[in-house]
Amino acid sequence: MTMPSTKPRPHAAWWIAPPLVIVVGIGLGIFCAVRLFTGTFQVDATVPADGQPHPVRVDDTGRQLVWVRDGAPPPPCTVEDSVTGQPLTLDPPTGTYTKTTGGMRWQAAYTVDAPHRELVLSCDAAPGEQTQIGSALSGSGLTTTIVGVFLFPFLLGGAGLLWLVLLAVTWSRRPPRTAARTAG
Repeated sequence: MTMPSTKPRPHAAWWIAPPLVIVVGIGLGIFCAVRLFTGTFQVDATVPADGQPHPVRVDDTGRQLVWVRDGAPPPPCTVEDSVTGQPLTLDPPTGTYTKTTGGMRWQAAYTVDAPHRELVLSCDAAPGEQTQIGSALSGSGLTTTIVGVFLFPFLLGGAGLLWLVLLAVTWSRRPPRTAARTAG
């Protein structure tokens, strides 16, 4: 009577992959979290708020935030599309956004949808004041990033953990590789 051959334990290299999957999941979650917070407060241009038109170039088309110094009512501003020369509609932001950059507090005064990357920004404030403009993480980009913050760590981390458990069970139920080779 012959004994049925049993498969040997998985190679030791198999223990490397599950922790890597977990680390990649956590890393992607951290990347999305950093993108979520830095993307919201990105500054593409800082210009004097002297009432004069200033050409600016933003990193991306779409929703932009116009930032002014915190603590005073937002000054009147205009934004034009450099390509078409058309004025763009300035809307109040959907929430209250403040940030501190270089020791100065800023508040988001307006949002604007930029159809092109070249714009003309003009704000009329007190002498010496400045205005900033930068991309606002919104819409599908915001949703994707928020989902990524939670999805990557849980999905990849969970898959890596499940892989480790299954590997441990397989490892414990099979004979060592050296014993399997000598028995065969």
